[in-house]
Amino acid sequence: MKLFGAIDLHSNNNVMVLINERDEVVYRKRLANDLTLIIVHLANTAAIQQYNGLKYTDDDSDARWLAHLLRFSSFE
Repeated sequence: MKLFGAIDLHSNNNVMVLINERDEVVYRKRLANDLTLIIVHLANTAAIQQYNGLKYTDDDSDARWLAHLLRFSSFE
């Protein structure tokens, strides 16, 4: 099973989400930042347009959306 992960990173904490190939959340956790342990592929979230009708705009939904985009980019 392939997993796709994303981190919504803030100054002092982050939300990490893993989704599977069916876009189901299999892991979600809010963690304190330890920048020596966080190695991420950075995305400019201000430049990423979320789809119309998105109901939630919190850290959890942001991390899920980034993982969703990563899952789709792996099909290219």
